[in-house]
Amino acid sequence: MLLQLPNEVLDTIAESNAISAKDLTALSRVNSCLLPVSRRILYRSTAIRLSPGPDAFLPAFLANSDIGSFVTSFSFTCPFDATEPFLPLYQQLAMALSGMPNIVVADLQLPPSSSWVLRGCRWPLLQAFRSSFQLDNNVLGVLTHSSLLQSIEMTSNFLPGDCHKSLTKCCPSLNHFIGPPQVAALLVPGRPVERVHVLGTDLTPGLLDKLAASTRPIEVLEASVDYAHLPHVLRQLRHNMSKLVHVRLPSRIPIERVSWAEEDEISALLEGFSRLRSVELCGLRWKYDSCRRRWILPTFSPSSHELAAREDDWASWTA
Repeated sequence: MLLQLPNEVLDTIAESNAISAKDLTALSRVNSCLLPVSRRILYRSTAIRLSPGPDAFLPAFLANSDIGSFVTSFSFTCPFDATEPFLPLYQQLAMALSGMPNIVVADLQLPPSSSWVLRGCRWPLLQAFRSSFQLDNNVLGVLTHSSLLQSIEMTSNFLPGDCHKSLTKCCPSLNHFIGPPQVAALLVPGRPVERVHVLGTDLTPGLLDKLAASTRPIEVLEASVDYAHLPHVLRQLRHNMSKLVHVRLPSRIPIERVSWAEEDEISALLEGFSRLRSVELCGLRWKYDSCRRRWILPTFSPSSHELAAREDDWASWTA
């Protein structure tokens, strides 16, 4: 009777909370007709992290070419810097990745020199890409064939060379960028990016001009800044990104308090952002006082939590 049900009904049953992964595995062994249903659910979201000890699942998973078509979210993390000891495994990974045409979310944390595992990968459904690779030809080979890509996060800098020639055709739908300034300057201009998180060095006038070249107004901005240059940065942001909604500009040395004159100057600059809802500058959280109609700093006290730069708060702002 079960086998006579349509695939949509079988998928609904398999996805219900009443059935565990162990039950799905057992179900797939009952009848070969149920194998595609259970695999589609079991391997749809796959996360692998290398460990020093033996792993029986990993080689079997990478060697099974029938599983790749079911994977839509794939994460692979190697916490080790060395590449050579894992070369055979990476070769298997490269073959497995090329056999996953339906990937929507990809997260690859491997040594930057291992980007060759992406050769031959074509992910037309890709919407989110996160990696530790440099922006080299192997990565661009993926990006240029991912017209639906909306979010990208990279931790390594741009690799100098001629691969920037392919940038004009990649990521036409990019909306969210996280990465170093060199990559931001290449990927944000000319694309509908609304959220930018720059990693590494302080904001510069040249980088701000590049970010402002997004085809949509930047609404969320996070980047480090030197406190001495903060007023100048805010003036340039007010001129180029006046529709900012959430701003976080941390400094390498957090500021505990500012003078009244500095507060007045910064408050006046913040008034130029009509849509601003949340502000953190150099470790200090500002809030809008609707009675006074101006941005203010909460009264400082050593035990105050209002001034703490908390990651969970920032995540809630930008969700």
